[in-house]
Amino acid sequence: MLTAVRERGILTIATDANYKPQSYRAPDGTWSGFDVEVGEEIARRLGVKAAFEAVPFDLIVRGHWPGKWDISVGSMSITSERTKVLWFTKPYYWVPGSIAVSRSSDITSVDDLKGKKIGVTAATTFESYLRGTLGGKIDVKPLHLHIVPYDTDIQALRDLGRGHGRDIDAVMTSLPTIETAIRDGLPIRVVGVPVFGDRPAIALDRSSAQEPLGLLFAIDEIVDAMHRDGTLRRLSLKYYGMDLSNG
Repeated sequence: MLTAVRERGILTIATDANYKPQSYRAPDGTWSGFDVEVGEEIARRLGVKAAFEAVPFDLIVRGHWPGKWDISVGSMSITSERTKVLWFTKPYYWVPGSIAVSRSSDITSVDDLKGKKIGVTAATTFESYLRGTLGGKIDVKPLHLHIVPYDTDIQALRDLGRGHGRDIDAVMTSLPTIETAIRDGLPIRVVGVPVFGDRPAIALDRSSAQEPLGLLFAIDEIVDAMHRDGTLRRLSLKYYGMDLSNG
């Protein structure tokens, strides 16, 4: 697979087109975001160009990509279930997971979420956390949450902030995503401190018809180098305003 990518001269990367500030696509088709620049840097260090494909997250985590794209750079966390169908590199940064509510909400703590409806992107570790299948700072099981799955975090946050669509009381997603939505004008706020932490990695399809491990190991070395030379710190500060390169 590594040979094929280099001969082709293009690394095809699956990611989300509406996950600001991680990855987002402008109306003119240009891509921006932390994950986008990470993907571009990986491609550059492999000696090729990056080409991005907008792919729903739940399709990526299922594996069995049939050669549609080479890797996923989409802030995907490593879980035991995902490792059954995907190979993962070493983590490239740390993601704090937080709760957002409407600015006018009377919810002031996680305990106030008891029995409430909370939106979350389907098939994410945030959803698994809310269902009580992952560890974290808060035991969510006694909260008896009503989980409302969404296709994207932005869609959930917009429903929360604008009060239309599905009736939800809160959203769980990454803290940087919430803070970006606030800066973009959504009338929402963060509740308390992050309740859950994740360490995303780049993913490759285990079922690829071409041997993926050479590409996996090459990207692993690149991730190590990007940690050492400060590239990941620089990009984290650029898009998140904080250093999340090590957590």
